[in-house]
Amino acid sequence: NTIDYSLYDQNNDGYLDCVYLVYLAPYGTEYKDSDLWWAYCYEYFEEDEEVKFDGVGLDWYLWVSYEFFEEPIYVEYDKIGNEIEESKIYVDINCETIIHETGHAFGLDDYYDSELDKGPDGGVGALVMMDTNQGDHDPFSKVILGWINPTIICDADYTGKVTSFTDCGDVIFIMKENIGTYFTEFYIISLYNPTKENALKSDKSCGLPSTSGVIIYHIDATIVEGVNDEYGVIDIYKFNNSSTDHKLIGVVEADGENDIELNGDVVSDSDLFQTNDSISLSWYGEESPSFTITFTSVSSEGATFTIDFND
Repeated sequence: NTIDYSLYDQNNDGYLDCVYLVYLAPYGTEYKDSDLWWAYCYEYFEEDEEVKFDGVGLDWYLWVSYEFFEEPIYVEYDKIGNEIEESKIYVDINCETIIHETGHAFGLDDYYDSELDKGPDGGVGALVMMDTNQGDHDPFSKVILGWINPTIICDADYTGKVTSFTDCGDVIFIMKENIGTYFTEFYIISLYNPTKENALKSDKSCGLPSTSGVIIYHIDATIVEGVNDEYGVIDIYKFNNSSTDHKLIGVVEADGENDIELNGDVVSDSDLFQTNDSISLSWYGEESPSFTITFTSVSSEGATFTIDFND
């Protein structure tokens, strides 16, 4: 009775924005094979009449063990899967799991490839938060949440510069067609730096590169037909990252080896574009390249480039 729950409905949709349930049972050891003792984000449904508190109901909630806050943010394993104690890196409070699950509460999907049978990662190569609980949120996630304002390029040759996405959120979107929405197909040019969220693990070969360089993402956020206001944003995409030939979000590898997709590898330094690199890219379903990107200069300060569209 001392809490006014209506204060926790900041978007005034009639529901608590999110409820966090932190349980005291450990999720590991003898509990590790149980779906209950894990972390997840889910939606609460009333079987009968909806219960309200100060006029607001329950909707999304998170379920997470206290142990996640005490985990090392990095641990190396030997050849038979045992943890190497001296490799562990700790911080005062490990927020990686809670950040990932909060991403789901915001409406972000998982970006790992749950169907990949050649390795544990695939997806976005463990580069971003909604893939493997590390690093930062990616530019696609940030733009649909309204956190960044990209420069939009569409069907016109362009020469420009992009500064550090890691430090200031600068980013370039190359749209297949400018139809006034991000729920379509496009490429993203962003400059990665091994600083801030990336710094502690940037030299651990775990998906966060150790050098500065340009990351190119390929997005197809096309919406399925028949979507209405009753759908959550997780449900609306035609494609996801468990499809190996047409992804919601993927990384264009600068080395051209495609080992993230084929072998489940993580992003490495060679996947980042550097000075004098050039690549021709096409849209899904098209064999001929639609445009070519040439990087004239790449450093931690910024990347200059040209985009040449084919006639």
